Amino acid sequence: MPSHRGGRRDGRGSPSTGLHQLQPRLSGRGYKPYLINGTDTFTGQDIALLTRIDPDSGAIERTDQAGTSGGVSKAVSKNYFAKLTVDGRKIALIGLHFLARPLDESRRLEREAQADAIRSLGLQLRGQGHQLVIWGDFNDFDGASDSRDHIDSSPISNVLKMLREMSTASTEDDLVNAASFVPKASRFTSHFDQNGNNSVDPPNELTSIDHILLSKELAEKVDVVQIPHNFNPVEVTDHFPIVVRIKLTQTPTPQPTTGGIRITRLLPNPTGDETQNEQATVKNIGT
Repeated sequence: MPSHRGGRRDGRGSPSTGLHQLQPRLSGRGYKPYLINGTDTFTGQDIALLTRIDPDSGAIERTDQAGTSGGVSKAVSKNYFAKLTVDGRKIALIGLHFLARPLDESRRLEREAQADAIRSLGLQLRGQGHQLVIWGDFNDFDGASDSRDHIDSSPISNVLKMLREMSTASTEDDLVNAASFVPKASRFTSHFDQNGNNSVDPPNELTSIDHILLSKELAEKVDVVQIPHNFNPVEVTDHFPIVVRIKLTQTPTPQPTTGGIRITRLLPNPTGDETQNEQATVKNIGT
């Protein structure tokens, strides 16, 4: 769910420059690009979705509704939502990019107001029977004990708390952060070059400000979650991808006739001391 500069189109229109560059690399895999114009005049960024499952309406949409926090009102300049039907299951994707600078007190209420706007949208879609995936660059930390990043970055806002809890009247609609499935040593999604030396200086320059929040029904179907760190964020993008694989079908997994051991998670090259933080998860799927 990348953001882009320039080349704007609406809904199911022609892809932007960024998508033009990416889509050929996925040739033959059935992906279609959908792009929504952002309203951020400072960055000129838009927001997009590449999917092999067509949205139910044939297009993605956006909300311009403003949320509120502490008397501050603000909308989300970069967002989209898409309604999908997968194996008879109604799923709504909400992509977002919130206001930057997670530790800037002057932006706390504005970002909380943006979270309030997305929460309202999520509750509306939930009321229509959709299970939710809310994902993107939240520009904020998750302070929940099961999802804190590798250096325990602590938020000054309630952004993630607001969206994880959704309706305060019930816990049934609470969302689960996909980061909770990732070993803590691997929980970082972004690099910020604090000292401007054009290199990565761990651990404090690596934090988690990107998140994927899932409805409980989807979280129960999670198979694997990974945050690959196999590129230099100084040379390419300063954000790392979050990869979530969910098994929605009820088809039983064939059991091997011989050898029931599989490696389900592997962290061979962690940041910092590799003799301390390497991790492997081995699962016996046999008898």
